[in-house]
Amino acid sequence: MDIVRQKLAPAKTIVQKADPDILVLRLPSLDAGRADDVRSKLLDAEKQGVHRVVLDLRECGRAR
Repeated sequence: MDIVRQKLAPAKTIVQKADPDILVLRLPSLDAGRADDVRSKLLDAEKQGVHRVVLDLRECGRAR
């Protein structure tokens, strides 16, 4: 029997608006390269008038 290990695709960042000026940003992992994704989402939210951010790091794993 052959066992093949594959690297899973990184989970996507979940973005929700709680109120018109509050953004909930849930990070499923702290993989390398995630900072650019988070930065772009924050800049987009700022353009939409969001001034408060809830950073949800529950069950946030770190890549090895």
